[in-house]
Amino acid sequence: MPQPDSVNMVSTYEIQFQGKFDRGGPGWFEGWMQATEIGTGDSLVTCLTVRVPDQAALRGLLNRLWDLNRTLISVRGIETVPAKETDHDG
Repeated sequence: MPQPDSVNMVSTYEIQFQGKFDRGGPGWFEGWMQATEIGTGDSLVTCLTVRVPDQAALRGLLNRLWDLNRTLISVRGIETVPAKETDHDG
């Protein structure tokens, strides 16, 4: 069986950063991420679970977090699946 073409793949990442996630902010997160906040005050950490089609999209997301002056804690790849398997999600 041939390997799936990497162009037709979607990867899921968990991104953690310090501070609150502004849910009322830019719509560029809509439809492809979930945000969970852990802790309070100065110890607040936001965990984003995002689906991206490629490394360029991931880099764009990280650049936007940088532009929002967020301190990155971690980026962890969770899974990569063929894009057609995610069609029913949204």
